[in-house]
Amino acid sequence: NRELYGNDDFRERAEAVAVALAGTPYLATRLWVALAEGVEPALATPDDALGYAHVELPQAEERHLAFVLVAVRRDVRGRGLGARLAAEVAAHLRAEGRTTVLTWTAGPVVAADEPGAIVPASGWGAVDGRAPTVRWLTQLGFTLEQAARYSVLEVPADRRAFLASLDERRRASAARAGGDYRVVQWRDATPGQLRERMADLRRRMSVDVPTAALDVEEQVWDAERVRIADRRHLDQ
Repeated sequence: NRELYGNDDFRERAEAVAVALAGTPYLATRLWVALAEGVEPALATPDDALGYAHVELPQAEERHLAFVLVAVRRDVRGRGLGARLAAEVAAHLRAEGRTTVLTWTAGPVVAADEPGAIVPASGWGAVDGRAPTVRWLTQLGFTLEQAARYSVLEVPADRRAFLASLDERRRASAARAGGDYRVVQWRDATPGQLRERMADLRRRMSVDVPTAALDVEEQVWDAERVRIADRRHLDQ
């Protein structure tokens, strides 16, 4: 994460990662880790990990899909580790009968007319096709369908003024929204009486959000699936 973003905003504790890797009845996970020659896996330390491949396989719907992320430490790139991890993953996905692979890469947005820029079909968010990761994915046969923006709001030293500005933004938002919306909130798991409504929201959000031409299907959500997702989130 530090190499990708230059900060620890997305850093997770090992215990939280372990929960995510355990999967759910709706999502199976697989993990491959690249170690230096001669390192015994049972004795490996975090510093011994040169790269990894993380795979998520939907189990309830979208049985044709696989979500894959391959990462190699910057100081050991160019040695073929990424290619070997990708080959291992590809063989596994063929055996599983998966036909569509989705992945992502992080990087700055570039102008659409910049030399080497790759523009998605959705028309927004061109990426630098000369960037090593983008070039590698292109060589593997991937195409760019859409871009997502990662925004940062810096909290200034004067927190009192900052919080006051948030109050003003909240009032402006409420004035624009009118009386058609109200805030419903709770702590921890979704209350039992709202799980069916949350299930409907999760179902709609699986296809209502922009997905360009990504090969995705509407997910099937019910109250039990919401309960399991909440439990996993709290465990993490």
